Amino acid sequence: MNRKILVISETVFFNLYKDGLYKYAKDNRDIIDLYYLDYPKKDLNIINKARYKYNINDFKRKYYAKIRDKLVSKIENYDIILFINLFYDDEYFIQGEFAEALKKKDTRVFFVDSIKTIDQKITFFDIFNDVYSFEEQDVVYGKEKFNVNIKYTTIGTLYKMFLQDEKYSKDIDVCFVGIGTEKRLKYLDTIAEYCEKNKLRFFVAGHFWHDNNWLNYHIGQWKLKKRHPVLAKYVENRFIVPRDLAKIYARSKIVLNINVAYHKSLNQRCFDVMVCDSLLLNDKQNIGNLPLIDGKDFIMCKDEDDMVRKIDFYLNHQEECNEIINSGKIKTEREFLFSNTLMKLLH
Repeated sequence: MNRKILVISETVFFNLYKDGLYKYAKDNRDIIDLYYLDYPKKDLNIINKARYKYNINDFKRKYYAKIRDKLVSKIENYDIILFINLFYDDEYFIQGEFAEALKKKDTRVFFVDSIKTIDQKITFFDIFNDVYSFEEQDVVYGKEKFNVNIKYTTIGTLYKMFLQDEKYSKDIDVCFVGIGTEKRLKYLDTIAEYCEKNKLRFFVAGHFWHDNNWLNYHIGQWKLKKRHPVLAKYVENRFIVPRDLAKIYARSKIVLNINVAYHKSLNQRCFDVMVCDSLLLNDKQNIGNLPLIDGKDFIMCKDEDDMVRKIDFYLNHQEECNEIINSGKIKTEREFLFSNTLMKLLH
């Protein structure tokens, strides 16, 4: 198509989506450039870090103003501007002359977190040609709260491109990767006790405590061991890049997806798991009109005890497990790839 597309987001999201964005550009003969918009860390010297932290002489506003000035000129070279979430640091990054410049472009935004998590009022929805969210509940909420028309779009998986139809030994019995929120810890404590009792291999990784310096790392590790002694035996406090995580899922018999409390729709992890030939066990979520069936394509659990019961059942009933895995994978490859998501966002 030979379009030039600028995607603006934070590193945390590009770590998840950049491979899929570049593949989409190659497959569709588009040019996609990524613009990393983050809280300033590495690009500030120690003096300016202090100025930023304490906002000395209005440093923060001036810092972001310089970036906006550069972007006003930069976006002129692109056909489509796509934001993945909206950057906020005391105030929204989109404002002033930059907002006016975006109004003149084909500007779109895709929320990969529910807009119900947004505490600060957004007054510039009018700059966007299209607004998308992976949360179906945001469609009604967005209209009521912001008077904006939001299009519901699932976040498909790009993990298929990392596996290349290889076969993996299923040496992990149960797997969870994510942030250790209160709800998740409640589930994981119960599951860890079950795995320890039954001598199962339980792989747990993600952000469970702060590790930005030596002291925080060891305090956080100590707190987890004190509060969650069994679970702490399994936890690896680290981020795993999608390319490697796909292989971990493919090695797992069962992968758990325990959503944060405010997310109600099926998220990307659901499709990541199903495309990796693993059984997805999910907490109760809203399937909506998606062509997926609980008990046929994946399994939903009403609470942590129910999840343990179903882990136990499917680890001991391989034929039923394989039927669900196969059905979920077929539907995911047909309906829920990241390339399908980008087709909706960029066409």
